[in-house]
Amino acid sequence: MNAYFKLEALTFLVERYRHVVLLDCDTLTVSDYVDLNRESVEHILLYDVQHRLSHAHRMRVIENNRVICGEAVSLIHYGGEILCGPATLLRPFVANCAEFARTLRALCESRDVSAQDMGDEQLISMAAHRMATSIRIANAYLCRYWTGRNFRLLSTNYRFNAVDIWHLPAEKEGGLQTLYRHLVRHGEFPSSDACAKLAGLDRPNEGRVGSKWRRLRNRYWHG
Repeated sequence: MNAYFKLEALTFLVERYRHVVLLDCDTLTVSDYVDLNRESVEHILLYDVQHRLSHAHRMRVIENNRVICGEAVSLIHYGGEILCGPATLLRPFVANCAEFARTLRALCESRDVSAQDMGDEQLISMAAHRMATSIRIANAYLCRYWTGRNFRLLSTNYRFNAVDIWHLPAEKEGGLQTLYRHLVRHGEFPSSDACAKLAGLDRPNEGRVGSKWRRLRNRYWHG
């Protein structure tokens, strides 16, 4: 899917609704949006991926901002898994994203070696920097969990001081499909504890054998 599709979708939505919550498809909502909606009445909520300044992805975002905007500043690297806020703020936000995208596309087409397209996250990060006073962090409501065997980055905040939305990018072909089959079969998701097990959130040190077993269990699990 085109990485910019969500920004095109957001452009469509802000002309039709007063408030928008746009989420990636590889997320699972486990609680309500009451606090999320209240906090985003006058702000745009974005997910801070919490990359340190020397992280390669954040460095690329900063470099692209320098090339496009002429600013050498230490931008925060925001993810694209959630875009939430009032249409009055999201309209200029997505307009900024579109402006940056046009400039970046022109640079890439001219084969400018200083520009490298990183998808929607770089545009979101640059737009957030331009509208810094309108941005709040969404990390109290959403967490990105990496559940792969070779890269695992987890937290106990699926249960303690719990977030409302789980982002599970490594579970597109695993736990999320199992949960979808359960939803189709039963008309509802299993308990939060069962969801955590199917997504691998309860196994912080899952090894090769454990990972294979979880994939097999998810494939044949009937709930």
